Amino acid sequence: MKKLFAAFLFAAGLGASVSATARPWECEYFCRVDRDQCLQQAGDDWEAQQACQAWWEDCWVRCGNQIP
Repeated sequence: MKKLFAAFLFAAGLGASVSATARPWECEYFCRVDRDQCLQQAGDDWEAQQACQAWWEDCWVRCGNQIP
């Protein structure tokens, strides 16, 4: 679980740094890619999957979107 959390924090930091400089459509792309990678690493861990989804929602809003 610690490795998953560390990977999640890395992805979150990477996504935040990219979203600060990317065009909106690039920002959205990186949010999706980071979420997909996070979900792969989460596997069957429901709590980790929920953390990935929450992170994606925050990323999506930072890109200037509303939650679908």
